[in-house]
Amino acid sequence: MRCLMVSLLMWQSAATTANPIRKVVDLLQGLSKQVEQDTETAKKMYEKYMCYCDKNEKSLSTSIDDGKDHISQLGSTIEALTGSNAKLQAEIEDISGSLSENEKALESAAGVRRREQREYEDAAAEMKNSIRALKEAIPKLKAGFESGASMAQVAASAQGLLLELPKA
Repeated sequence: MRCLMVSLLMWQSAATTANPIRKVVDLLQGLSKQVEQDTETAKKMYEKYMCYCDKNEKSLSTSIDDGKDHISQLGSTIEALTGSNAKLQAEIEDISGSLSENEKALESAAGVRRREQREYEDAAAEMKNSIRALKEAIPKLKAGFESGASMAQVAASAQGLLLELPKA
C-alpha cells in the first residue's frame, strides 16, 4: 500500500505540475490573445489617426489655398500702392517746386506792396500839406482881390504862398 500511495502522490504531483510543453503551449496561447488585443487596439488607434489626418488634410489644404490667394492679393495691392506712391512722390516734388516759386513771388509782391505803400504815404502826406497850404492861400487871395489890390500884388502874394508849400 505504501507503494500505491507513493505512486499516487507522484502522479498527483506530476498532474499538478504541468509539463514543460504544456507551459509553452499555455504561454503561446496567452501571447496570441495579447497580440490579438494589441492588434485591435492598434487598428482602432490607426483608424482614429487616419480620420484625424483626413480632416486636417482637407482643412490644411483649404488654409494653404486661402493663404496663397491672400499672398496674390497682397502682391497686387503692394504693386498698386507702389505705383501710387511713385505718382504721389512726383506730385509732392511738383508741388514743392510750385510752392517755392509761389513763396518767392509772394515775397516779391510783398516788397512791391511795401514800396507802393511808402510811396502812397509820402504822396498822401504831400497832398495833405498842399491842401492845407491851399486852404490857407484861398482866404488870403480872396482878401487880396476884395481889397482892390492889383494883379501884380496878388501874383506876388501867390508866389510867396507857393514858396511856403513844401517841395516834393
